[in-house]
Amino acid sequence: MTYGFLLSLHIAAGVAALVAAAVALTRTKGSRGHVQSGRAFVVAMLIVFLTAVPMTVIRGDVFLFLIAVFTGCLVLTGWLRARERSEAPTVIDWAAAIAMTSTAVAMGVWSIVLLRRGSGLGVVLVVFALIGGALALSDLHFLRRRAYRGTLRIAVHLGRMLGGTIAALTAFTVVNVRIEPAFVPWLAPTVLLTPLIVYWVRRVTQPGSHEDRAPDAA
Repeated sequence: MTYGFLLSLHIAAGVAALVAAAVALTRTKGSRGHVQSGRAFVVAMLIVFLTAVPMTVIRGDVFLFLIAVFTGCLVLTGWLRARERSEAPTVIDWAAAIAMTSTAVAMGVWSIVLLRRGSGLGVVLVVFALIGGALALSDLHFLRRRAYRGTLRIAVHLGRMLGGTIAALTAFTVVNVRIEPAFVPWLAPTVLLTPLIVYWVRRVTQPGSHEDRAPDAA
């Protein structure tokens, strides 16, 4: 596959992911429309990941490689929380948590390299390393306690899927918006949309919520 073909497929999948995410957010949790659009989102983001990795390797871009893996971990763990209702963690659960931990550490290390070079993108990796590290520690904690059930499971699913959506939107913003310093378009979607994640998570975890009855998303 040529780089141009991978890029075209990557962009098309990214657009499809954003459309699917928008549809999923407008559908009732657990409804057929929500489940189907959620599946479409996961498939589209998988294609985004599978095209991003070889492109970053071809270009030798460590920064974008780490962003791609970070995004992939978000969507994977979000999908796992919707898919798995058993309290006993699986090998994939532990592998995903370890992958997120490793990615957060790598981001922290590479952020130092970029900052020493005077690149503002080092700031981006610092922020994402902190987010990824916090999510990884949360996963390791709750998986060990077998606590991913009920509204917590659904809240984590929702938060991670929205996080993946923000990542896709960030890519769109970076490509189409030129603002200095360079880290602004990379972090703006996260800063602006994180309150939405907090709102939805609180909504599904509030007393009387029935979100834990929702059927599997994939």
